[in-house]
Amino acid sequence: MKLRMSTISCAAAVSACLACGFTASAQIATDEERARGEQYQAITEATLDSLVRVKCVMTMESPWGGEPEEHEMEMSGTIISEDGNVLLANSMMGGLYGRMYGGAQTTIRDIKVLIGDDTEGLDATIVARDSDRDLCWLTLDEKPAEPLKFLDISADTERPIPGQSVFQLTRLGEFFARAPVVNEAHISAELSTPRDLLYISTNSLEVGLPAVDRTGAFVGLVITQMPDSDELEATGGMGGSWSESYIWAVLPAEEVAKATADAMSLLEDEE
Repeated sequence: MKLRMSTISCAAAVSACLACGFTASAQIATDEERARGEQYQAITEATLDSLVRVKCVMTMESPWGGEPEEHEMEMSGTIISEDGNVLLANSMMGGLYGRMYGGAQTTIRDIKVLIGDDTEGLDATIVARDSDRDLCWLTLDEKPAEPLKFLDISADTERPIPGQSVFQLTRLGEFFARAPVVNEAHISAELSTPRDLLYISTNSLEVGLPAVDRTGAFVGLVITQMPDSDELEATGGMGGSWSESYIWAVLPAEEVAKATADAMSLLEDEE
């Protein structure tokens, strides 16, 4: 009996040692992994303060009649100026319904921009929409007392090429305390139709938020691209091949900057 117990004890000790050794080995990060961790930290520091949540109420009226539908919505956006202009995807602000369902009318009201840990939000108004490029711009109704931290979308950055990684900072839901998360995708193709686009290999990046390089510098905005309802019907409708009717892609930085300058000129004209 003693011999049996000793054998069992030795076996348990050996197993424990092996487990400890395996755990220790698994916890040793490679130089490449450490470098990637530093990149993720740089991306987080460069973009976190400009990341906001946008809440609104959307009313949708069907072209086929019936009672209007009302929905409370929340999406992500980015502060792009120190006085509180915000960039996000038009598709997230009701624009997707108009493209999918010809004649559908959407109305957005009660827009709130939530910065940082704010739970109340600041009132905002839509400045302009670009349905073709899937862009939407908001401005705060009251200018902030102090300049806001923002992401510079007009900085001179190198355009990513096929095969190159791009990154994006987003947040998890309220259940996870809105922890910041860095996602990564690869540019897999350059498209020229319907416009200059960088096709991404995965849908892990969120529509309406910036794509950035390894340092956190802006390289474009992730947008939805799909035909109008008539063109969509010609390709087989929503039941046809998704690759023929619907993609997520990066609108390059220079295209975003130019469209933003045009949109902000409308705001200047009003003032």
